[in-house]
Amino acid sequence: MTKQIILLSMAMVFSGGCFGQTLEKNEVDEFTGRKVKHTSLEVLTKNMRFSLFYRIMSEDDKKILNIKMMIGNKVFSISEGDELMFKMKDGQVIILPCLEFVVTCTGCGARGFGGSAGQGINANYLLSQENFELLRTGNLEKIRVHTSLGYGDADITDSNSKTFQRTFMLLN
Repeated sequence: MTKQIILLSMAMVFSGGCFGQTLEKNEVDEFTGRKVKHTSLEVLTKNMRFSLFYRIMSEDDKKILNIKMMIGNKVFSISEGDELMFKMKDGQVIILPCLEFVVTCTGCGARGFGGSAGQGINANYLLSQENFELLRTGNLEKIRVHTSLGYGDADITDSNSKTFQRTFMLLN
């Protein structure tokens, strides 16, 4: 019995990377008539000091980039208007503003069980139509996130950049 539980747990942990991004929510709100779509949560960058997961959400024509992030196990905040910056391989920089003040909480930066006991943040950034198109078609190189601790930079692998582009395609 214990062996089966361990195997099932391992399958659940490792299956997240096997299936690619999906559209987790695709519905019309019965009260407002708004079209609501949310993609699955995907890895943008992950290492021992900094991990960032993302999903794209849309409600009618409004698009939002939602991130879940951990910086070690530190407590921090992101203020309304703080910037999330993407550097593209062609040198272009795309800047997204945070929509609201948020502060870390236990498990808020996790994408499942791993990190669920640590401090993390869940923040939303506005995606203009122009930035949506640039991120959908461009190749990411780096990301910079401004927080109360200063800013953190991370490289983005080619593989994660391609996954990022494919995630945007789910909302077209």
